[in-house]
Amino acid sequence: MTDTSGIGLFGALFDRGAVDVSDRAWLQAMLDTEAALARAVERAGLAPAGSGAAVTAVARSGLFDNGALGVAAAATGNPVPALVRALSKLLPESAAGAAGAVHRGASSQDIIDTAVMLLARQGLDAILADLQVAAGSCAARASEHADTVLSGRTLLQQAVPVTFGLVAAGWLTAIDEARRDLHRIRTGRLAVQLGGAAGT
Repeated sequence: MTDTSGIGLFGALFDRGAVDVSDRAWLQAMLDTEAALARAVERAGLAPAGSGAAVTAVARSGLFDNGALGVAAAATGNPVPALVRALSKLLPESAAGAAGAVHRGASSQDIIDTAVMLLARQGLDAILADLQVAAGSCAARASEHADTVLSGRTLLQQAVPVTFGLVAAGWLTAIDEARRDLHRIRTGRLAVQLGGAAGT
């Protein structure tokens, strides 16, 4: 019998790609969000100097117990409150003031939604890399078969002749358009959410 204990609910579905969407990856994305928020709070003068670095230093998924966070999540509807408590407890005594930078002004939804954007960015990076390879292949076929004639097709019927190079160039155009749109989303549309408890 195959041991499936470590797969998780979505592991078998998403484990085939280049992006880690495991519970551990989700946890790290939430920790990255909390660490970035702590650094921003420090830059805004709302936490002592060094707070951002102190939080960032302990915001590593290997220091947390996913199972314990999951059990605690049942009481609050999500794992963020337990994560915030655990993250604050990991701060060294020498950085006691840094605890005020943890989760400052944020809601659980802010942390989870921003973590989703971090995971989406990794997904887009993998897709863009695959599209670059596909575009290169289409460009090579378009060049190689610029004069390779074949029957055009329209609604299952033979149409006027075309070249396979033209067909491949059409694929290349579609891929390039998709790459451009995904790059725009990757660089300018993956938003941080920081609405606070009331969304204000």
